[in-house]
Amino acid sequence: MCYSLSNNAIPYLIFKSNVHKAERQILFFARQHPGETISSHLMESLLKSLCKNSKILEKFEVICVPMLNVDGVIYGNFRTNLAGYDINRQWQNTDKWLNPEVHAMKKLLVKNPKIEFVLDLHGHSKKFNSFIYACKQ
Repeated sequence: MCYSLSNNAIPYLIFKSNVHKAERQILFFARQHPGETISSHLMESLLKSLCKNSKILEKFEVICVPMLNVDGVIYGNFRTNLAGYDINRQWQNTDKWLNPEVHAMKKLLVKNPKIEFVLDLHGHSKKFNSFIYACKQ
């Protein structure tokens, strides 16, 4: 997808059917906050499910970004990237040089009008079980 501040690749995977051509896309991404390791476990389960079950791929092409904040994970930050920014708070005013992860993700979203659903996987330190923050639309 792009490279981080310390030149680490931020990869993404695309799952699609060999038989059906999907006109719609779903985007999953994880590890905006490096310390929320549970999101990696969620992403791993999601990737395994996509490899086993092709039913969803009959209707959707699925894009997965397993680790958006690669630098934060590598260097042991809890919530920030290498520049010290919580990239989950940089979506509105994105600096291309200080937040290349968010800049690339926004470009991906704008370039793909077929994306119908986006799920950002997190783990919370005080909320247990499952919960959702969502747009009003």
